[in-house]
Amino acid sequence: MGHESEKLERRRESLAQSPLFAQLLVPQLLLLPDGQQLYRANRAAQVHLGYSEQQLQQMRVSEFLIDIQQGTLPEFGRLAAPGSSYCFMQARTASGELNYLIGIRTDLPEYELHHLIYGDFTDLYLARRLLTELTAGTARLSGEGYLRGLLEQTARLLGIRYAYLGETVPGEERVRGLLYWVDGTFHPPLDYALPGTPCENVVMREACLYSRNVQQLFPQDLELQQLGAESYMGVPLRDSKGRTIGLVWFADTKPLPQVPVLLEVLTLFAERASAELERRRIEQELQTVREQLLQAQKMESIGQMAGGIAHDFNNLLTAILGYVELAQASLPQHSKESMFLQNAIKAIEKATDFTRQLVTFARRQPMELQPVNQTFLPDDLWLVEADPGYITQMLSNLALNARDAMPNGGTLTIELANVSLDAEYARTHYDVQPGDYVMLAVSDTGVGMSPEVQRRVFEPFFTTKSQGQGSGMGLATVYSIVKQLGGHIWVYSKVGRGTTFKIYLPRARRV
Repeated sequence: MGHESEKLERRRESLAQSPLFAQLLVPQLLLLPDGQQLYRANRAAQVHLGYSEQQLQQMRVSEFLIDIQQGTLPEFGRLAAPGSSYCFMQARTASGELNYLIGIRTDLPEYELHHLIYGDFTDLYLARRLLTELTAGTARLSGEGYLRGLLEQTARLLGIRYAYLGETVPGEERVRGLLYWVDGTFHPPLDYALPGTPCENVVMREACLYSRNVQQLFPQDLELQQLGAESYMGVPLRDSKGRTIGLVWFADTKPLPQVPVLLEVLTLFAERASAELERRRIEQELQTVREQLLQAQKMESIGQMAGGIAHDFNNLLTAILGYVELAQASLPQHSKESMFLQNAIKAIEKATDFTRQLVTFARRQPMELQPVNQTFLPDDLWLVEADPGYITQMLSNLALNARDAMPNGGTLTIELANVSLDAEYARTHYDVQPGDYVMLAVSDTGVGMSPEVQRRVFEPFFTTKSQGQGSGMGLATVYSIVKQLGGHIWVYSKVGRGTTFKIYLPRARRV
């Protein structure tokens, strides 16, 4: 009996050392009769599974080859020789990756072994499955439903914990989150800066796959650290002009298979996601321009009404002032009655000044336009045609507004810059013509404004201050001056984070 065992072992060893097994670059395994214990693994199998032969021999086969299923497809069956059968398997590698295999299993009675030769078709399997199930799962979806379906289906099919869809913010190096999938449910989306993240590579270049060690590759990305991410896969979303408008990314705490074809499938579906995102952005832009148009029409109507009232009221004040001055002239200079009339004159003068502001808002006050003296500005700043007195009034009103917004102190910042507004900017900002402008920005770190306040901030008589502390004409006057100069003004603000007024004045055509 012992002699037969030795002969069997020599035959087995000879088989394991044969060039067709040991040196062939295709993964091969020799299994003991019970099918659960490894006898030998060739070098190609050791590299593929990530274990040494000794490590594999100490494991049960079911620990690294799982879910072995007998094949039923005739086209594969023809590949197997008589006495052999083909099978589908999943292999769990030493790194934790789950790969999909097709193998041919042959019984070797003379060696009392089973021979298994296999190939890895993970890329084709996942790509086909992803393509089939994404097509079926999102075919009837549209709009945000399609975007949600794309994220959820992909994350579930690939067993990925995190999925994200965001849009780029024009002019800023950050992404605004739209959808965020975490461990099987949608969470409030997050915004984050692009520099130093894999998303920056996706936005600036092309689709990216980092199958492992993504935190080490991008140590500045704090979000990856918080997620405990090991792997990352991202695809850019581009509009009809080829510009990047967003991205989709997936991340997990385990390695992802190095399967480039997955990126190709996701890129295919990203084209439709891009179209949905572009449609959404266009609708938002149209709504913004529509609101700007309504606001401009409202301000124009208010201005016309204010101008008419101011004209009639000013005539009344002129007559009242004349009669009061005549009455005062008929009284002794220091009499009590003369002092009463002097107080009345001061009130009339204050009302006259208020009326003058209304006239300015109604744009009925003549301006003496001239190129602003360059000695007061940086040397490289373009000139603008303006009335210096009104420019001073505009800056004064904005500075006073910033001061009042910072009752506990803060920082007031005034910026000047040459800017060229293109057709894309003009498309999303009502009444703006493309061209060269001088940008004046006045920012504070004060209490900020709610969206409701921002919508009314330029209306005359509108104020958030207590009664008697403000006329509500300061910003209305600024708005009117800017419009008379052919410029544009926009307000950007968040409650608790301060406010910025940006003014664009056209570059002077003559010097």
